[in-house]
Amino acid sequence: MRERAEPVDTSTIEDSPAPSQIISMLGRWPEIGRSKTRLAAAIGGVNADRVYRQLLRHCVSNARRACTLSHRRSIFFVDPPERVRVMTEWLGGDQVVYPQSEGDLGKRMRHAAEQGFELGAEAVIVMGSDCPHLTPARLDRAFQELTSHKAVIGPADDGGFYLLGLSEMIPELFKPMQWGSEHVMKTMRNRCRRLGIEFAELETLPDVDRVSDLSDEVLRVLNLTRAQVFAEAEM
Repeated sequence: MRERAEPVDTSTIEDSPAPSQIISMLGRWPEIGRSKTRLAAAIGGVNADRVYRQLLRHCVSNARRACTLSHRRSIFFVDPPERVRVMTEWLGGDQVVYPQSEGDLGKRMRHAAEQGFELGAEAVIVMGSDCPHLTPARLDRAFQELTSHKAVIGPADDGGFYLLGLSEMIPELFKPMQWGSEHVMKTMRNRCRRLGIEFAELETLPDVDRVSDLSDEVLRVLNLTRAQVFAEAEM
C-alpha cells in the first residue's frame, strides 16, 4: 500500500512577500534501488546512490545560491510524496519541499511550474537534479532570458534538457511525449515553434545518467573520487 503524503507546510513562502522568480527542482528521495537505475546497472546500487546524493546536494546548493536575491525562492519537489519531511530534514531543514505530483515527467513538471505561478511568480524555472554544471550564474542567465522570451530551455547533451523556464504558464509544452528519449529537446523546440513561442536556448550541458557521464571534471565538482564511485558493491 502506498503511504499517504504528508501535509505540506507552505508558510515559509506564502507568509513572506510573493517572490517574482521561483526555481522549482524535481528529484527523488535517495534510496538504493531507486536512485539512478541506469547508472546502478553498471556500478551497483550503493555506488549509484552515493553519486546521486552528491548530485542532489550540489544541485540544491547551486539553486539556493542563485536565490540569495530577495525576490527569488527555491522549492524542491520530491518523489515519493510521503518523503517531504525526511527530505526537508536531509536538506538542512530550511529548504522548502513539496511533494511531486503523480504522472509522467510532463505532468510533474507542469505541476511544479503551476505551483510557482500560483505563488505569484512572474518567472519560473523547472530543473532536474542531474546537471552538475548548472551553476548560479547560468540560472541568473536563464531568468534574464525570460525578461524578453516566453520560454528558455537548457539542452542536455543526451538529447533531453536540464532546464525549462517560463515567463507565463504554457500547458501545451507539457503534453505527452517520449520523455526518456533522445528526441525530447527536438520535440520541445518544435512545440515552441508550432505555438509561436519565442524561446531562448542556453548552452548544452551534460547530465549524469551513465558511467560515461562520470568524467574527472564531474567527479571533482561532486567531490567524489573514482575509488568511491567504483567501490566494490556489497554482496
